[in-house]
Amino acid sequence: MKQTIPSRDLTRQRAQRDFRLKADPTCSRCGETKSVDDFPKVGVDYWCTACHAANAVYLYHKRRKALSKSELQELRGKINKRQNARRKQLLAGMSPDALAKFRKSINSYNVTQRAEIRDLVYKSYGGYRCACCGETEPKFLSIDHINNDGAKHKREFRIRTGEQMYRWLVRNKFPQGFQILCMNCQWGKRNNCGICPHQSGNGVTTIPKGSTAKRPEAQRSS
Repeated sequence: MKQTIPSRDLTRQRAQRDFRLKADPTCSRCGETKSVDDFPKVGVDYWCTACHAANAVYLYHKRRKALSKSELQELRGKINKRQNARRKQLLAGMSPDALAKFRKSINSYNVTQRAEIRDLVYKSYGGYRCACCGETEPKFLSIDHINNDGAKHKREFRIRTGEQMYRWLVRNKFPQGFQILCMNCQWGKRNNCGICPHQSGNGVTTIPKGSTAKRPEAQRSS
């Protein structure tokens, strides 16, 4: 690959920039006075590294919003293909011991990340407690669509796993229409026209002490 040689004008601009930054390392975008190390080593403008990063994120989302659904899907496919190729190349160059260590590290990181996102979601919807019967065992709990439109919602946003559901809720800043229910109450809603038997009054079970008041769907039916 042929190396590009900077023009004399570009070289002069960079030299002038370096000289000015050493005298006054103030970012022309955010207005903050920083150190020379807070600016890109190669460049001709007077934006700090943080402002360059923020602008890159802004332009990234601006370009993505301008894409159609099919164009966005095509872009995601290209990105995934490129990332998979890089990952394959990286793994191919590792020794068996290094590969085992790498996979263990990645698995540990993924487990931690999933747990943190799940905890954040549950905390935002009242904590690890069923909104109907008061069950507090985390292994029994899940996210419930209050208006019984879970299948439609998951199809629309292509949500296939619980982790994808948690991430969707985080990205959308925890919208209304969701609650925490145990699987017992989830199935109760499914088998009782969208209302848990605890709330409809038709069930034979009783709600344990400490449970919350009737949920919106039960109030609408009364």
